[in-house]
Amino acid sequence: MSRIDIQEVRAFQHALKTANTSMRTRIEKMKAVALRYAGDTSLSGQAVESSKAYFQENYSAICDVLTEILNTSEDLLANYLNAFSAQVDSSPNAKIDAELLGEAVLKVKSIRRKQEALKQSLSGSTAGFYEGRAQTLRLDFVEAVEQEKILEKYLQFEQSYGNYFQDLLALVMTAKRTMQSLIRDVQFNDKTGTYVMPKGYSQTLASMKKRLDTVRGIDARKQEALKEYDVIAVVYQDHYGKPQVMWLLEQNGVGVSHPELKKYLDKTGKYLNPSDYQIITNEELNKKINQSWQKGIYYMDGTKYSGAMGGTLRASAYVESVKGTLDESGLTDAVLGLGLSIAAIRGSMIYKKGNGAKVPKVEIPEQCLKHAIVGDFTVNPSTGKVSKMKGGGHGQANIDFLKENGFEVNIEKIYPNGVRTGNVPNHKVKAKRTGNNQSWFPENWTNKDIESAGQLVASQPNFASAKDGEAIFGEFKGVRVGTIKTDGQPATIFPDATKQP
Repeated sequence: MSRIDIQEVRAFQHALKTANTSMRTRIEKMKAVALRYAGDTSLSGQAVESSKAYFQENYSAICDVLTEILNTSEDLLANYLNAFSAQVDSSPNAKIDAELLGEAVLKVKSIRRKQEALKQSLSGSTAGFYEGRAQTLRLDFVEAVEQEKILEKYLQFEQSYGNYFQDLLALVMTAKRTMQSLIRDVQFNDKTGTYVMPKGYSQTLASMKKRLDTVRGIDARKQEALKEYDVIAVVYQDHYGKPQVMWLLEQNGVGVSHPELKKYLDKTGKYLNPSDYQIITNEELNKKINQSWQKGIYYMDGTKYSGAMGGTLRASAYVESVKGTLDESGLTDAVLGLGLSIAAIRGSMIYKKGNGAKVPKVEIPEQCLKHAIVGDFTVNPSTGKVSKMKGGGHGQANIDFLKENGFEVNIEKIYPNGVRTGNVPNHKVKAKRTGNNQSWFPENWTNKDIESAGQLVASQPNFASAKDGEAIFGEFKGVRVGTIKTDGQPATIFPDATKQP
């Protein structure tokens, strides 16, 4: 049997947060150095271009995964402590030794035998004499029974959480080996001017993503089921002023009752892609409820009511009782504090100006869109014909243009979300001529989809604070999208070739 000291666990939690903070700083520095080099326009040459592509694509991906692992480790430990407090013992200095508690269970049986023997020996003349002894046994019995209850709760808790951190440990070790391999085993082929990745590197990244999903409790079946609904995260303050989130499912503008998916969202909602859910305030939720009542429908579960029953239920709408609404900065702080993505705040009432107009999205320069969708090409001055592809080209329009002009296009891999990677043998950049260094958005993505994806990423706070040449990533319609900041604006929009949801 095991033992646990909650104060020791909380001390470990503090040490973990301190270590993770230090590690995040190191990871961000490493990523910044790699991206700064990738964006350095003072360096040129085929070997340099190849190395730039290598550092931008690989170090960015691995750094993002490592950061997610750090965040998840803190989430898991916090969830563990909260569950222990709720299910076993809420005292801040709880200590449990299963072996000693096991002895308490045996003590219960012993006390019961003593009580029975004492009861049989009592008579009218001796009852007072033995009352003190009986009282002592009663007190011992109550204490022993309480310990027995704690043991039962703890054993149930231990059964549920006994292997809680094994998947996380496996994930951390996989990330460690991947990083070591990236540093130690990558080779540069001076004949082809390309970097040769370790064998199985792409599979390892995919494995890390899968392990991360396992640790987070991601269920592919439930993820698929969520696609049938509009997912809404209602962010509000409780009576103590603490930010809270309530997950809702909606169809055709009305709430849907689905306890299984609701429970799943409570556990994993914070890990959803920001394009897969929308954040609203309780004020906006109340507006939805009132609009539904006008149609005789209770918004929260889609039930239709009429007459007096409808009026009674309307008066009991519990969201009215939550404390206050959140202004713009308050909502942002609350969303970040809950581990949600501010990219999921779309069209919220508080993100509109006083006249009702929405705050305009980041405008994507026309040149950036052309570069990202069709691509840039060199032209033979004597013939006027396209001679080589030199950059960009991540839309289906790029593939169509290349084929129309007689260029070879090789698609080597297609991600489950439709993102394609491959090469263009007649590319000006050597690294793009072989392997999987050229990426394209899903075939069914329109030019507007690509523009919207770029706007989402460029609207993120980390884009505003990014330095020129730095690549910033986000997710749109289930695709991991990147954009590179140049002169304060997005210079390109591309799907990540090395990492997709």
